[in-house]
Amino acid sequence: LEELVEERSAEILRYARMLEQEITDRQLAEKEREKLLRQLQQKQKIEAIGALAGGIAHDFNNILNAILSYTELSMHKLPNDDKIYSHLEKVVQSVNRARDLVRQILTFSSRTTDSERSIMQLQPLTKEEIKILRGTLPKNISIVLKISPDCRPVRANFIQIHQVIMNIGTNAVKAMQEKGGTLTVSLQEVEVKNTERDKYPGLTPQTYACLEFHDTGKGMDKETLEHIFEPYYTKDTLGTGTGLGLATVHSIVKSHGGGCVVKSIPGKGTTFRIYLPIADQGGSHTARSAIKNEDPPTATGTVLFVDDEKIITDVAKLALEEYGLTVDSFTNSCQALKAFKDNPQRYDVVVTDYKMPGLTGTRLAKKILELNPEVPVVMATGYSDIMNEKNALRLGIKEFVMKPISMGDLAVIISRLIKKQTI
Repeated sequence: LEELVEERSAEILRYARMLEQEITDRQLAEKEREKLLRQLQQKQKIEAIGALAGGIAHDFNNILNAILSYTELSMHKLPNDDKIYSHLEKVVQSVNRARDLVRQILTFSSRTTDSERSIMQLQPLTKEEIKILRGTLPKNISIVLKISPDCRPVRANFIQIHQVIMNIGTNAVKAMQEKGGTLTVSLQEVEVKNTERDKYPGLTPQTYACLEFHDTGKGMDKETLEHIFEPYYTKDTLGTGTGLGLATVHSIVKSHGGGCVVKSIPGKGTTFRIYLPIADQGGSHTARSAIKNEDPPTATGTVLFVDDEKIITDVAKLALEEYGLTVDSFTNSCQALKAFKDNPQRYDVVVTDYKMPGLTGTRLAKKILELNPEVPVVMATGYSDIMNEKNALRLGIKEFVMKPISMGDLAVIISRLIKKQTI
């Protein structure tokens, strides 16, 4: 009887343990299911925000383009020392800030292409991101900026660098939440030499833009420092930034040819240094950077300008004709195509918007190039989750520009394309 009781007791214990394990597994599965559901809901929210942001961006950038163009047209009529001229310069600065703000809103769009890179200045982006971060700070935390105006641009993806800045900044703030403190953000050029490679692990000898984030928080011990860039590694406030985690920050920086260096002392704070290579100034540029220092256009020619916004076509015609160009403008892409078909040799350059009803900018460009493969086409857009510079060049489009764009800048692009045609 004792043996039977012992056997039955052992059997009951085994079943109890199996049942306990099954209950534990089910609880873990339920928690995982709830976690995945929350992630799905968050993803759906971001996608909804992205769809809304994309629609707003296109229309808002068209409005900004009209404001910018009419402002510059007015400035063109005034001497530089006129008081009204200085007022209008402030309008242009505000338009540029609004343009950058729209780009920040678009970072919430999951459809935005992360692979696009362009030559960009880190100064304005860093200041704008820190301004956003500052608005969320508790009163016991302050931010100090030490941004060098002489730091040259880098070739980077706007959205990914935004993610890096916000993620590290948010982690630094979290580390100081309990006792408060100061976050010091600095930007300067650093030259890495062959003799200093031990000081900058993983970096090749060249000049870098160095973004430094120094907080006076609780710091990290040696063990934590060894693991902070590992996926899914969390300890205290690590990884609680924008949801990307420091592993993603590290991946982004590495993909840009840069590096991350972290130093921390428990109880005294942490310093993150992000190194991004200074851009090769001899390489290809985006339209905005390429025209920055060019002289006003001197070439003359005829431009076919197409945009479904009448205010854009009106101001483009006025402004571009001020620069000596002849402009035929259309708000209907089908009518524009007919005009080109009637006289394909009349036009030296075609400028078309991307998003238009009926015949889109892509289809219009394709049909125009079938009629005259030699005519250069410039594609402009306020926002697109599909079209980018790489895709545009693949279609045979010579220049891809983002709105709002200065009509003076556009005139320089047109002039350059016309000159290439005549060489």
